[in-house]
Amino acid sequence: MAIPNSASETIASETAKVPGLQLARAAQQLSEAYHGPRNPATKLIATDAHRAAYLTVRLPATYAAIENALQRLRECAPAFAPQSILDLGAGPGTATLAAYEVFPSLLSATLIERDRAMPGIGRQLRAAHDGRFRTPAPNGRSLPQPDH
Repeated sequence: MAIPNSASETIASETAKVPGLQLARAAQQLSEAYHGPRNPATKLIATDAHRAAYLTVRLPATYAAIENALQRLRECAPAFAPQSILDLGAGPGTATLAAYEVFPSLLSATLIERDRAMPGIGRQLRAAHDGRFRTPAPNGRSLPQPDH
């Protein structure tokens, strides 16, 4: 299953905001950070260019891998019908987006992400499922939902 059209449109919109050379440099930095030794205290995604690079380079493969695993789970356990999901280190909610596509039984999701900009991008990615997500702020309080 491919990334939903609304998510693809958001990815294109976000990456168009970053000049090509800057996007390529950020993608290289992300790749090096993901494959090299990591300090958990160091943020992998620190700039808008890094966010756009994640959307372009990492999200499609991550979505495909998660969606494939969840499809296999559904095949192995056809009666499994989760109603909620907790997505820790959610980024823009890639895993949650895949789960909503595979499990129509999902009614809600809670996404935890330390980067303050990713949840907003994630809400755009999941526009087709709007209203079923809750993103707690780092202090544990829920972030306000965008006005519609």
